[in-house]
Amino acid sequence: MAIDKNIIQMHKGYSSLGPFERVSLERWKLLNPGWNYMFFSNDKGDAVVAELLGERYDTYRKLHFGARNNIRRLALLFKLGGIYADIDMYPLVPLDDYVPTDKERVLFSCDGDRNLFHNSILASSAGDPMTMDIINLAFDRLTTRPQPHATNNHSEWKDWHFNACGVHCFNDVYHMYEKLGDAVAGADSDPNYAGQDGYTPLEEMKNYHMKTGCWTPESSGVRAGEMHLRQMMELDKVKERFGI
Repeated sequence: MAIDKNIIQMHKGYSSLGPFERVSLERWKLLNPGWNYMFFSNDKGDAVVAELLGERYDTYRKLHFGARNNIRRLALLFKLGGIYADIDMYPLVPLDDYVPTDKERVLFSCDGDRNLFHNSILASSAGDPMTMDIINLAFDRLTTRPQPHATNNHSEWKDWHFNACGVHCFNDVYHMYEKLGDAVAGADSDPNYAGQDGYTPLEEMKNYHMKTGCWTPESSGVRAGEMHLRQMMELDKVKERFGI
């Protein structure tokens, strides 16, 4: 099976996007004219989730925002196929430069000495069983592992989130399907560590990820004006480091 040339991104809604996210969205379309760009509001994405999950949708609706966000991206990929990328990810090079679409799926490795694939960006064909396996595992963990109170200890809450439905949950399934050595590097790299041991050089980076962290407890109360300023500063960093 081949990967459909769809770019899938999502957010609360277009009007809620900050300047960095809006510029990034337009860059995805500009750099990839041969791909079908698809932006989903959370509500429209949830309509796809409801169709896919059936009676489990009531449980889904009660999950915390970060869990719904992770499951929603998987549901869209399962239904449509293509590549999903976080909306706060600024593309630096065209997808055709690094994403082979003649495969069933393409995963992207984390920098550093970590045996991890990313869940901020992934590509798969429609109906890929891997995406449904991650959804099922997340549901199992979210319903059997008590959620700690985020207000008591943000670090404990994030550890729970990563293992129940986040990057570690994704990776527990990823590693059953793909080898880390076959993953694409540099799709979500930190410019601050570029070129250091195990990190992608600046000139080989594919995307600049701001990582707004809107799903985290400590970021949930950030005011709109503060976030606007942060995003404008990140656009300045893109210009400084990459000249675009």
